Amino acid sequence: MRTIGLLTFMLPVGVMSACGILVGISVGAGKGDHAITYYETCMKVGVALAFLQVLILLIGKDLIPHFYTK
Repeated sequence: MRTIGLLTFMLPVGVMSACGILVGISVGAGKGDHAITYYETCMKVGVALAFLQVLILLIGKDLIPHFYTK
């Protein structure tokens, strides 16, 4: 269960870290329009990832315990 918890935490952290770097590079280069595009795309990807994880956990709520018990 700890692994599942870490996966649901670390996947969004990795995606958002990469997105923050992309936005920061764009701002540093003076490309504000690119930074806004990266920001909007990253927010959409983050929300989609969160919904996907919730959906997987809801679908697998009865299947996951079967991996650990007979």
